Amino acid sequence: MEDKKRWIILLLTVMSLGVAVIGSRLSSGTATHITDFKLIPFYLNYQEMGFIRRGFVGSFVHLFNLQNPEAIITIAYAQIAIAAVAFWSWVISYQKNINQIAWYYAICLLSPALFLHFGFDLGRPDSLNLAVLILALYLTSKNYYLLAAIAASTGILIHEVFLFSSLPIILVLAYYQSRLLPEKIVVMRIVMLAFFPILTNVLLLALAGENVDVVKASATLEKYMDPQGAQYYYLKFTSIKYNTITSLLNFYGSLLLNIYQLGVLVIYLVIFYMCLVKFVSFKKDKNEKLLIKTCFSPLLIMVFAVDKGRWFSMIISNLLLIFPYLQMQAPKEKNQFNLGICLTVILTGLILGPITVSSFHFASIFDWVFVEPGHRNYPFHFRF
Repeated sequence: MEDKKRWIILLLTVMSLGVAVIGSRLSSGTATHITDFKLIPFYLNYQEMGFIRRGFVGSFVHLFNLQNPEAIITIAYAQIAIAAVAFWSWVISYQKNINQIAWYYAICLLSPALFLHFGFDLGRPDSLNLAVLILALYLTSKNYYLLAAIAASTGILIHEVFLFSSLPIILVLAYYQSRLLPEKIVVMRIVMLAFFPILTNVLLLALAGENVDVVKASATLEKYMDPQGAQYYYLKFTSIKYNTITSLLNFYGSLLLNIYQLGVLVIYLVIFYMCLVKFVSFKKDKNEKLLIKTCFSPLLIMVFAVDKGRWFSMIISNLLLIFPYLQMQAPKEKNQFNLGICLTVILTGLILGPITVSSFHFASIFDWVFVEPGHRNYPFHFRF
């Protein structure tokens, strides 16, 4: 059985990578395109720039001298591969029925978050942090709280959004696992799990980017990208205060567009959520409801950042991640496969996907309503 599982994980991983390549092709016309904006984290590093925000991945790239474009592209797809292995290992651990795994795979592809999203958003650290989240959840489920805390701290060093998108789920899972134990033990476990990630974020706020020569650091980036944008990108990626202020101005300065975009996303997410709840068909108690609600923690990021499709993709990924676990907790008579509900989820993704849902890079209503004619690049232009 274990050999069979390994082959299934390998097959699903290869197929997921294929979908990611297709996603890259759809958004840019090439499977190897990464914009300057997404390249920066691969070049930020502790060795040359000191303790800075999002310098974790770049430090390994620098350590092994992998700054050339071909290596960066390989690393970007490797991040998706790592996420795919972690995700399908997690799903198959809790999803025993092969037919359910096959349909669940279709849901994951056509959500349209997860692997297709990672493909056309190639280069972002979100895929790597999904793997970190799964590792932290696994360690938490096995009561290895210190190791889970270290994994969560690593996720924050990769990208500070992890604090809002993933840490709440880890903490609530720890509570869910310990809910029958004495209250003091539950509190001690949660504090142990939360201490290091929160400390890491405090250190980022207090120290990241301090006492760094901006001119020198920008010059380092100029070796890899257009000099004109090097200093801007350095400030944006290393200064949390700078990034937060500019994001707030952008967010509230385009409120009308946000209302339209958020409206479409909310419609999709509600349908998706209701269908998945029906799909797993378990009897929810208040603790399970809390775990499900925590999947929506990326909504908190919208106060600080404008990548709304990206945050909704994280919500969908969280739901896809937590439902197999909850389904495994359900009594066998409640754990039933519903083909009609599964098809509804897939069709929802196919119908609403092209309408700006979860940053899906197809021609969208948004292009034709809000983008000036001279700026259209039909059919794969996307400004969300």
